[in-house]
Amino acid sequence: MRWPLPPLKDQSLGKIQLRQARKPVKSPDVCLANDPAIAELIAYELLPENRIECVTDLRGADPLVTAIRESLSHRDPDEYGRVSRRYDFAAACFEVGVSKGNIQRALLLLQSLVKAFKSRGYELLAVGTKQKDAKVRVLDREFRISVWEPSNRRTRELTKQEKLEAERWRWSRPRDYEHVPSGILEVHLDRDSYYSTGKIADTKKARVEDRLNELVVDMLHAVDAQRQQAERERLEAIAKENRRRKSLELEIVRRTESVREERLHKVVPRWHKSEQIKQYIAAVRQEALRRTGQIDDESELGRWLRWAESYLDSIAPLSENRALPTFSLTDKELAQLTRECEDDWVSYLESFRPRQPR
Repeated sequence: MRWPLPPLKDQSLGKIQLRQARKPVKSPDVCLANDPAIAELIAYELLPENRIECVTDLRGADPLVTAIRESLSHRDPDEYGRVSRRYDFAAACFEVGVSKGNIQRALLLLQSLVKAFKSRGYELLAVGTKQKDAKVRVLDREFRISVWEPSNRRTRELTKQEKLEAERWRWSRPRDYEHVPSGILEVHLDRDSYYSTGKIADTKKARVEDRLNELVVDMLHAVDAQRQQAERERLEAIAKENRRRKSLELEIVRRTESVREERLHKVVPRWHKSEQIKQYIAAVRQEALRRTGQIDDESELGRWLRWAESYLDSIAPLSENRALPTFSLTDKELAQLTRECEDDWVSYLESFRPRQPR
């Protein structure tokens, strides 16, 4: 048995009112682009009076559009129902892949875009060697324009012969579907198999002819994004170089201490050796004086003592003709150490490779 809930003290809580959420309204001050110059161009495209009107005929068409029409003439549709230019067609033209029924519409779209690009001061280019592609340069970036018609897949009934073949060769079943053009046109920027920089297409509310300004806005956004990326890369390169220089300075300081240690470990054995030789020369001189009382400088012993003292002077670290040890490295040592640190720097690790024993 369930007990009833107690009555509400506040009767207004007994009603639930549902309201439809309002879509946020974009502020007129919203930032259209990071670059003020590009933001101004985008604002120009958004004005109703600057709407790109689609042409209705191809009289006086641009050579790039005329080349497309020529490249599509007498072409048979592929398995997706689209026609495209021949691979051996050398003249520069835009990429088009549409059904035969939409060729005229695609040409009108491209002629409208070419006219709009020229009126805005954007340059049309022919890029390539054997097969040239038509591109448009917007500010400091080039775009490849493509008009594309996607296809739909639908099932089909197998023919009698195909059914017999399927029964005979079970490992090779014929396709029970086919591709048919959708009738929807898309205009792409830098289209490839899996990605496009920008795209406009037919929708239930608007045809692509009414959305040409959106394509120009997409191009401007792409240019703005490219500039921002270039600026980020520039700043990152500067920061990376600063980190490298700072690391080099610290590494040089660290390795300078090692150089001092190496110099000390090298000079001490030489000093010990020179002291032993010095003691031996003194012992020889003392023994010669004990035996003969004097040493003739031109005798064999006298000549040997002169040579030995000269040799000692050339190897002794503390001889009169040698400088005393210094705390700082010489310019030659510092330059060599700097080269070694730069050679040991690994850019992608932002670190130094382990030093090999010298």
